[in-house]
Amino acid sequence: MGHSFVEFRGQSALIHDLGIENTVALMKEESRRLFSADDYPVALAEQFEAWQYAIENCGVGCIQIDVDRFLSDDEMIELNLRIIDSVEATIRAFGEAVPRSYLQRVVGGRYSKDVPTQVVLRDLRKFREVIVSGTNRT
Repeated sequence: MGHSFVEFRGQSALIHDLGIENTVALMKEESRRLFSADDYPVALAEQFEAWQYAIENCGVGCIQIDVDRFLSDDEMIELNLRIIDSVEATIRAFGEAVPRSYLQRVVGGRYSKDVPTQVVLRDLRKFREVIVSGTNRT
């Protein structure tokens, strides 16, 4: 796989395509933990649907998930940062490695072994940094 730019308000990071796919899948899974079906934000559902479509239909090295479109107000920015922080806590709780079984269930069946926690967190943190940089937050 290639690498694609994730961009937000003029800030960007080059992230491995698989890292983008993993980050979006982990965020979507975590959002399901944070919200009941009745309370799930419609805008968040639309965001993940559009991002998944882009991941599945853009070519290698050309994934464009259009972060600006979906994180257009403070509420969506805060919501996504909250989800990312929650994903990080979930991943850290596994210890040194994220179990293959968890990744297979959340991301897909391509994992043949456990993955070091830091590897999973690397792209999540890049994604978060793009959002934070685009909002001038720390």
